[in-house]
Amino acid sequence: MKDLTISIGTIDRFDMLERCLQSVYEGTTATLGVEVVVVVNGARDETVPDRIRARFPAVTVLTAPTKLGFCRMHNLVMRRSESRYVLLLDDDTVLAPDTLRAMVDFMDAHPDVGIVGPRTVHPDGRFQKTYGLRPDLRTEFLNAFKLSSYWPERLYRDLHGPREVDWLNGSFLLVRSAAMHEVGLLDEHYYTYVCEPDWCYRMQARGWKVMFVPEVTIVHACGEHSIYTASRRYVDIVRAHVNRFYFFHRHHPPSARALVRPIMAGGALVRILFYGGIALAVPVARREAWTRLRGFWRVARLSVARRPWELPKELREPGELDDQRPSAIASR
Repeated sequence: MKDLTISIGTIDRFDMLERCLQSVYEGTTATLGVEVVVVVNGARDETVPDRIRARFPAVTVLTAPTKLGFCRMHNLVMRRSESRYVLLLDDDTVLAPDTLRAMVDFMDAHPDVGIVGPRTVHPDGRFQKTYGLRPDLRTEFLNAFKLSSYWPERLYRDLHGPREVDWLNGSFLLVRSAAMHEVGLLDEHYYTYVCEPDWCYRMQARGWKVMFVPEVTIVHACGEHSIYTASRRYVDIVRAHVNRFYFFHRHHPPSARALVRPIMAGGALVRILFYGGIALAVPVARREAWTRLRGFWRVARLSVARRPWELPKELREPGELDDQRPSAIASR
């Protein structure tokens, strides 16, 4: 049995992927059995799979014609894995030479840990907030008025020593296969956004710990939060809120599910007023403001919908509608 299967998804970012894979192989020691699987999904450049194989012949390359989303893509690899651990890794990360060995050793020394993640920094060394608070009525209420409610500064004042956290960002998630088999894979309803808090919550509900280890550091080029980004796309704004509705639908009692509706509607209306003012007062920002106005107006409407946790069909990615079962994905 191998020690580690590394799952990496990519589209057309071969330059970033190349740096990522280079760091993976430079950090793989003879005592660590590693397999690397790259899922190329929705790439416009059809040469990407062949370029990966030519540069890294040991990599297993899977291809899909459309974007599978974070959950479906990594689930595809986790279903195939027979390793003790699986690492979900973004293609825009760079690992230090001792990263993989250190994280596997940490998991070996802490058999009650289901998921672990490292300290993450931007390329210029600035700290990234890659763990945060689980969605609940308090965070949703605060989020209506302050976007940083999921990542309050108090969580990051002391970064010495491992600590338990509510959830970890998906740029680097090392999961124990035993925990994965007990709890289940990522919930593909999410596609992306909020899937990490959901998975970590399910791990903790079964008694597995979710740990942040600041002594190990990786570089992450993009570094956006997965639960709520600064995205300017209309569909991303709607999707982020739909997925939080879904988290409440799955994990909170009926009273909380009822209360979160007016809270999210109120937060959407606050933003409608704000971006409406921006659109009127700042012509150069009008286009972006209009996109956000449309997004938050849709969120306000979703708050009174019968099933607000379901993304409208016209906003879904093609991969969410197609019947792409794991057997239909090509191995190159």
